[in-house]
Amino acid sequence: MKSPAPDKPAASPSPVKTPLPVAVKQAVAVVAKEPARFKLDAGFYFLRDRQAKAEKIIRQLGYEPQLKGTKQTVAMTRLKVGSYAPVEAKAKLIEIRKLVPDAFLLPEAGGQAALYAGSYFLLDEGRKSADRLYAQGVRVEEVPAKVAIKGQSITFGGFSDRDAAEQMVLKARAAGLKVGVIAVP
Repeated sequence: MKSPAPDKPAASPSPVKTPLPVAVKQAVAVVAKEPARFKLDAGFYFLRDRQAKAEKIIRQLGYEPQLKGTKQTVAMTRLKVGSYAPVEAKAKLIEIRKLVPDAFLLPEAGGQAALYAGSYFLLDEGRKSADRLYAQGVRVEEVPAKVAIKGQSITFGGFSDRDAAEQMVLKARAAGLKVGVIAVP
């Protein structure tokens, strides 16, 4: 006689999916975040060390700096050594570069060339340089100039209301950063 086949375990029934009640579906729904209407403008930087400092402060505040390469016209002070005929200007440039490696020439009206011992964003730095040159027998004249410079505009944050943005302005200023609120287009 053949022995009876062992009993196979009964297949477990498939779980029945019951629809969630409407109230539960609404509770599970993801609440949409309000769009950012404001962000903070941390300024324009063309000096790398100052840009790095601003970026560090922004990260310490918990935000990622948003950089945008741009060109901006800035006020500077140039230290003018004098105006010369082209041949004489080139000779004077070689001479002055022994004292100021960044000296340069710019063309002037009438075929002349202006010899400058530098351009300075910070007037105090320009005056310190002028004092050093004076001590070495070189007289310079301060000449105001507007110069287009490449740099980085830095913004950060994303705030749905102006009050939240203004609160971050206070924190950023306390951390040493000059900022202002701007509207997001």
